[in-house]
Amino acid sequence: NYYQWITPDNLSMLGYIVDEKILVLINASENGEIFSKIKIPDGKWALIGSNEFIDHTLEYDPDNPDHGEGGVENIFVSPKSFKMWVKM
Repeated sequence: NYYQWITPDNLSMLGYIVDEKILVLINASENGEIFSKIKIPDGKWALIGSNEFIDHTLEYDPDNPDHGEGGVENIFVSPKSFKMWVKM
């Protein structure tokens, strides 16, 4: 289970988790979409990338609300964009 694929019914959406340490959600549709009931492995997660930025140094703000603790989540992704998290 090194790769866990997230495949919503909308074929314009795709996500994956790599080694329970990296989460990527991609929305190629013309509309903002919600990835529903995504099972995220437990642990502290930091948003490190999107269409607006990539934080390759992992110098994140621990007070940033884009951090999660894992569990089942509903995550909105804007049209034609992606989000990427790393488990800290």
